[in-house]
Amino acid sequence: MCRPNARQPSNWPPPLPPAPLTLSAIRYPLSASAHAQTLQKLRRWLAEHAADPYVKRAHDEGWRSRAAFKLEEIQKSDGC
Repeated sequence: MCRPNARQPSNWPPPLPPAPLTLSAIRYPLSASAHAQTLQKLRRWLAEHAADPYVKRAHDEGWRSRAAFKLEEIQKSDGC
């Protein structure tokens, strides 16, 4: 508890700590070949994802992801 006439130090209030670095604040430049490989992997994953029957079924039934079917399967096996 502060005394009524207590003098605060000259560096009061203490300075705020620096903001933490986040990955979004740091940019890692990719070479052209690394960028092309990343795009190729992304396109391949999207093609596989779009062709997945569970993804199509989830979309048709209004679910956000195919995980809904796994959760239903777990509930059935637990007897819920």
